[in-house]
Amino acid sequence: MTAVIAMAANAVLADDTNNMTASSSLQVPVSAPEFVWNASMSNLKEVRLGEFAEQNSTNDDVKSFARHMIHDHLAANRRLTRAALTDGFNLPDTNAFSIFVSNDQPMKEGAQLIQRETPESELRSQQLSAQQVEAFTGRDFDRAYADAMVKDHLNAIQLFENASENVTNEDLNHIAVKTLPTLRHHLEMAQTLQNEVEGSQAVNVPNANSQTNSAPASQVTGL
Repeated sequence: MTAVIAMAANAVLADDTNNMTASSSLQVPVSAPEFVWNASMSNLKEVRLGEFAEQNSTNDDVKSFARHMIHDHLAANRRLTRAALTDGFNLPDTNAFSIFVSNDQPMKEGAQLIQRETPESELRSQQLSAQQVEAFTGRDFDRAYADAMVKDHLNAIQLFENASENVTNEDLNHIAVKTLPTLRHHLEMAQTLQNEVEGSQAVNVPNANSQTNSAPASQVTGL
């Protein structure tokens, strides 16, 4: 079972990275409820994987990066939660990524769930994604974690850029705008980590500055 999950994870990570540029051009304006749900889901996933990496990796760079992700995404989710609850938006359960999600169902069914694009199906997809990364051990885990962090932060930047342009709720728009510099900095950190753990085998992903107008590290104030 572990080997099957590992093979599926490699395929998912490769496909997502290769299709990142194409998918970004197909985005539609995100609504406030969609932004809240997906941003919170992203934060919870980063915290879960960060905690797992800190506990299970033996690579000091991976563990240091993981601690950074835990700290920043916990803080980000607290701010997002306050704003969301004030305006009555739904949020994923804070324990969503601590719940074991079976991968026994055929991948075809999982793809069908994702195509429906409901909040619940997207959460299940991300739960399975996290579970697949956690199936690796040793250096394979370090590589899978670094790859996932690059992919997830590319997705998060796209989401927050979309929200900064389209969400009219003042509090949520403010969160989107203020969080973007830190997400871009996280992406740069993740790409550096990816290069360190994968060496010459690192996945070829766009530089953070080519994806977005990244702020200098000195201007990043944190989440």
